[in-house]
Amino acid sequence: MARRRARRRPEVVAADIERIAATASTSADPTESLTDPAAFADAEGVDYQAVEDDSHFEMNRDHAGVAAVAVTNDDGAVAFAEFDHGPMLPWFPVEPDGDFAGGANTAAEALLGIDVELDALVRIRRKDSTSDDGEQAVAYDVVYAASPTGDGTLPAEVPNREAETADWYAEVPDGVTDGNMRADAELFLD
Repeated sequence: MARRRARRRPEVVAADIERIAATASTSADPTESLTDPAAFADAEGVDYQAVEDDSHFEMNRDHAGVAAVAVTNDDGAVAFAEFDHGPMLPWFPVEPDGDFAGGANTAAEALLGIDVELDALVRIRRKDSTSDDGEQAVAYDVVYAASPTGDGTLPAEVPNREAETADWYAEVPDGVTDGNMRADAELFLD
């Protein structure tokens, strides 16, 4: 006796698709989890850019990209980690298939010494790279807006040995010389 396959109603199939999408590796809320930045290329409120970045080919080949975070306090100042070469927004390299939201949280904790709440995904920069021998790589810079979860007091010493200290700035510090980093900071400060 032949078995008949039951036909599924379209609304059941649609519900299955939504359930599967909700459990996929990229969350519907990129502040909770983000493993596929390209999925948010057309998202409202996200500045999506595509750039050539051959000068960082090895980094782009070996990582999914970089998560950066602009932590803004109640006064509208943004926290920068201070390095010997100058101040930078906190950033963290994201491993292949890694979580950019988790990277942003790690960056704030490691380079500022504070916990944050990610408020919004603000910018995605797709970086297309080509090596001297023609090998291709794609990586992403993902920039989040965040708020401190506590009182916003930065510790006197940050937990990361590479950063010397951290401080709040009401405008982009003069020492921020990297063009992309400066452009990302200018999203939050004049």
